[in-house]
Amino acid sequence: MSARYGDNVIERSGNTEWYHGPCLLDYLESIEVASETTGLPFRFPVQWVNRPNLDFRGFTGTVASGSI
Repeated sequence: MSARYGDNVIERSGNTEWYHGPCLLDYLESIEVASETTGLPFRFPVQWVNRPNLDFRGFTGTVASGSI
């Protein structure tokens, strides 16, 4: 795959005849997005506290399980 030249990103490329798998877009459209962790309790490990001034405090991180 080459994002620079578009090989196997949207459609099969003649530059990689040895590759027999799907192109990236076809693969991304075929995978299941729903996660097994959706039904679990909400967990949000805080990775960074953003506090540019005393009036604001933002928390950043990745949702590990559950939903809001």
